[in-house]
Amino acid sequence: MKHRIAALLPVLLLLAGCAAPAPMEAPELLDPVDAVRDVAVVERGDIRLVTTLDAQATAEMLELSFDQGGTLRSIDVHLGQHVEAGDTLAALDTSAEEKELEALDATIEYTKAHNALVEERLRLELDICQIEFSQMPIPYPDDEEEGQLKRQELSRRQAELEQELDRQALEMRQLEARRKELLDNMGGALTAPESGTVCYIAEAAEGSRVQPRQALIVLLRDAEPLLRCEYMSQQELEGAVEIYALCNGRRLDGLELVPTDMNDLTATAQAGEKLRSYFRLPEGAGLSLGDQATVFVVSREERDVLRLPAGAVQRDGVVSYVYKATEDGGQERVDVRAGITNDV
Repeated sequence: MKHRIAALLPVLLLLAGCAAPAPMEAPELLDPVDAVRDVAVVERGDIRLVTTLDAQATAEMLELSFDQGGTLRSIDVHLGQHVEAGDTLAALDTSAEEKELEALDATIEYTKAHNALVEERLRLELDICQIEFSQMPIPYPDDEEEGQLKRQELSRRQAELEQELDRQALEMRQLEARRKELLDNMGGALTAPESGTVCYIAEAAEGSRVQPRQALIVLLRDAEPLLRCEYMSQQELEGAVEIYALCNGRRLDGLELVPTDMNDLTATAQAGEKLRSYFRLPEGAGLSLGDQATVFVVSREERDVLRLPAGAVQRDGVVSYVYKATEDGGQERVDVRAGITNDV
């Protein structure tokens, strides 16, 4: 066997050296293994990118608090009570502020009277000086120095009057500012801004200290309920083509996002609670508390475009393509520029 292999080897080498190299054809590219060729008729129509959110009708709550802190005198409502706009809900003890205000009003009246007397005296002195100056002979043949002194006295008395008027104006501004501050800080009564039902009252005993902006009472508004759903930011909704809801077999248009304070969002997240978005319904929506709904947010829409099932479009790197049926029953690859794609 060793001799036969050795004899054949020169022939093989000779043949390999004499034969011209055969040209190599490019291999046919195959589709990906998982490529699925759907057969569908291309049609014209609309394509929408829609986000759906499960929602529930809930009452809008109003957190009510005093603008300024103080000592709580009374809470005048109870849980479940229905109140009308303007009804008193709670009150602060303002007896100390009322006494200070009374004393301040007396001070203001005294100051006005005192200032009027001072102004009157200065004006009389100025008038006397002006009369004396006008009766002096000109050009002061007897005593020129006396004339100069009288002119200086006239200027001094005029300046004194102007300075006194400026001082009085500043003094009155300070007193009136303190009076306004007292009135603003008193905030004796917390009233309902609109009709609603009391659903929360803070645990605060009469005589306890109430902090500014501390939620004391929460009302459920009598107005149309809100739709509460999973959180969507204002930025996500700004470019929406359309926002509507379906509830009880009816379509509700004109939904309006209720702005959420970033501090409230941060506090909710830190407390581990789920973030929510709220939409205000149009008037006459007729929803009841607890009604289930679906909110549709159309973020993008293309009208009257060529559309086909998403599975019919394949990708080769950055190129999208489809297979087009030919007249002879075969298939022809056609590169396409894909637009928006939704779930189907």
